[in-house]
Amino acid sequence: MVLQRLAHQCTVRVAIQQRAPSVTMSQSELSRSIEKLGAADDWEGVWKLINGAWTSTTMEPDTASMQQLIDHALAKKNGRQAVRLAQKLSTIISCNRLAANAITDEWIVAVLCSAVKLTNSLAAGKKHPFVDFSIALFSVDVMPDGPKLDRVQFRVLRCADRLLARNSARGAASILAELNAATAKYVVPLNTDSEQVVRSVQGPKWTYSTEKHGKDMSYPELKKWYIDAVARRVIPTIFNIRQLLIKAQKHGDHEFWETVISKDFPKLMDAFKFTSLTTTTQLIKYYKKAVWSLAISTYASRKDFDKVIDYFGRIINAGTFPASDECIELLKLMEDDKVTLPVLPMGRKTTTTICGMKPAYMPQSTSTGSKTIDVESPAHRAKLIAQMGLAMLYSSLQHKEWPTDYFYGLLLGLLARAQMIDELQHVFTVVMPAAMSSVPADILNPLLYETGPLVWVTAIQAMSNNSKFDLAKQWFDEYRADVLPKLCEQSSSFAKRWSKLSGQSRLAILAEPYYAAAQITRPLNTDGTSPTPWYNLQQVEWLLELDQLREQDKLTRPFEGVIPLLQVFTHTDEYLNVDKAEALIKNVGLPYSETKEPQVTQPENYFKLAWCYRMMVDGHLNMFLQQKKKLGTAFKTDSGVAKTKERIIFWFKKLDPVRTKALQEISEDDPRISFTKEQLIMIHKLFK
Repeated sequence: MVLQRLAHQCTVRVAIQQRAPSVTMSQSELSRSIEKLGAADDWEGVWKLINGAWTSTTMEPDTASMQQLIDHALAKKNGRQAVRLAQKLSTIISCNRLAANAITDEWIVAVLCSAVKLTNSLAAGKKHPFVDFSIALFSVDVMPDGPKLDRVQFRVLRCADRLLARNSARGAASILAELNAATAKYVVPLNTDSEQVVRSVQGPKWTYSTEKHGKDMSYPELKKWYIDAVARRVIPTIFNIRQLLIKAQKHGDHEFWETVISKDFPKLMDAFKFTSLTTTTQLIKYYKKAVWSLAISTYASRKDFDKVIDYFGRIINAGTFPASDECIELLKLMEDDKVTLPVLPMGRKTTTTICGMKPAYMPQSTSTGSKTIDVESPAHRAKLIAQMGLAMLYSSLQHKEWPTDYFYGLLLGLLARAQMIDELQHVFTVVMPAAMSSVPADILNPLLYETGPLVWVTAIQAMSNNSKFDLAKQWFDEYRADVLPKLCEQSSSFAKRWSKLSGQSRLAILAEPYYAAAQITRPLNTDGTSPTPWYNLQQVEWLLELDQLREQDKLTRPFEGVIPLLQVFTHTDEYLNVDKAEALIKNVGLPYSETKEPQVTQPENYFKLAWCYRMMVDGHLNMFLQQKKKLGTAFKTDSGVAKTKERIIFWFKKLDPVRTKALQEISEDDPRISFTKEQLIMIHKLFK
C-alpha cells in the first residue's frame, strides 16, 4: 500500500516537473497541480511548487485550491500541514484582499471546529495555531477607513457559538479567549467566564420567531407571551416588540416599557448572532431603527428632550437615518426657546447632489467637544433649526428614507421663519418634486408622499409674508389651475387620505391656500410701532377677491379664511361691516350659540374662539365710534346705536369665559385676545 502511494506521488511529480520549467504556469495550472500533489499526500512537492522551486516565476495559488488543501490535511488529521497551509493562506489574503471573496463564514467555522479536535490537548497558555489564521479571515472584509466592525463581530461571535456547541467547553473556551485577545481592537470582547461557556454549551440556541401577535392579544396576554418567549431564548418579531411597547405605553406601564427598551432589547440584538440565520446585519439595523424610532416618539410625548436626542443619534450612528416622523418630533421640540440646541451627528460627508439638493450638514458647536450649540439671538436660533431641517432632508434622501409631505410642510415653515427664502423656493420648486417622483410605488402608506394643500399653504404664505406677492400669486394660480382639480377627484390620494372627514371638511382644507396668498397686515415701522393704517388696502381687496374665487369654486370657507376676513370687516375703514362679521362668526367652524357657552373639544380652539370674539367686540366698538361721529348729539336716541351697544355687551360677555380658558393654554396674555385701557373704559361705561 505504501509502495503504491509512493509510486503515485512519483508519477504526479514527474508529470508536473516536465511541464513547469519550459512554460510559465498560469495560476489555474498551478492550482490544479497543487491539488493533485495534495491529493497524493506529496506535501514536499506541494511546498516546492508553491515556493517556486520548479517554476520560472513565483505565483500564488488561488484561495479555492488552498481551502481544498487545508480540508484535505484536516481530513487526514495532518495538523502540521493544515497549520502551514493556513498560514500561507493568511499571507495571500493580507496581500490581496479580493482573494478572500470566495471564503465563507461557514468554511471558517468548519475549519476551526476541525482544528479544535486536533489541538484540544494543547497545554494551558500555549497559543492555538489557527487563531492568527482565523483573525486574518475575520478582518479581510474591510473598507478604506478600516474593518467593518459589525461584520468582524458577527464572524467572531458566530464562530465562538459553533465552537461552544460542537466541542468541549474547555477547548472552546481556550479558543474563545484567544479570539477575544486578537479581535480586541475591532470589537468589544465576549464574556468568557466558565458559567457562560457551560450555559452556552448545554442550553438551547436562540431562535428567531416568525409568530405574529400583538393586535389579537390584550396587553397582559402579550406581556406574558413576550416574557415566556425570551425565557425560551426566542427573539420576537419586530411587529410583536413594537405592539408590546405601544400597549405598555398606552397602559401606563412605564417601568416595563423601560425594561424592554433599555435592558431586553440590547440583549436580543446580541442574541441574533447566536441564531442559525446566515445574515443578520441588515435585520439588526431594521430592528434597531424600528424600536428606537418608537422610543423617540414616546420620549417626545413625555418632553424628555435628552432621550430623544440620544436615540436620534443612535439611529444615525447605526448607519441609517430616522424617518420623517422622528425628524418632525425633534424639530418641534427644538421650537421651544427653553430647549438647548444639541450637536447632532453629521453623518458621512459627500459631494453628491441628490434630487437637485447639494449636501447639507448639521450645524456644529464653535466650542471644541461641546454637545450644545451657542445661540446668539432668536433669529440665529431660527436659522440653526432651519439648517438642521435641511440636513435632515438631505440625509433622508441620501438613505432613501423618503420625507413625507408633513415633513416638507414643517421644513418650509422653518425656512420661512428663518428668512431663508431662497432655500425655501429651491426646496419647494426643485427638491420636493424630484424626491416625490422618486418614491417607490410599493412604499408603505404611499398617500403620505404626495404634496397636499397644506404644503402649498405654507409655501404661498411664506412668499406673501416676505412681500414676494408676484411669486405668491403665481404659486396660487398654479395650485388652483393644476393641483386643485386633481385633489377634488373622489379617487385622488387626498380624498383617500382624508376619507374619515366629512365632505365639507375636506373642501375646507382644499380652500386654505386661497387665504394664504394675501398679506393684509403691513410690516411694523423701524421703531417697532404699528403703521397707519395697519393694513395694505391692495392686499385687502385681493383677499376679498380670493374669497369670491373660493365660493365660485364651490369650496367651504375654512377657519384660516375667517380670521383675516373678520379683521377686514371689523378693523378697516373702507370695509367695516359688522353684519358680515356676524354672519362669518356663525359659520366659523367652531361651536357657536347665542345663549350657551361653547363646548370646545380641543383646548387650542379656545384661543381661536377668543380671538374671533375679541374682533367682534372691536368691530362693534368701531361701528359705535363711527355712529357717534356721524350722528352727533342724536346718537343717544338712535335705535341703531342702541343695537350696537347691545352687541358690544353681548360679545364682551361671551368673550370673558372663553378668554379665561384660552389663557390657560398660553404662557402669557396675548394682545389678540386682550383690550387696551381706553377700550376697557369705554366698555365699562356701556354697562352703566
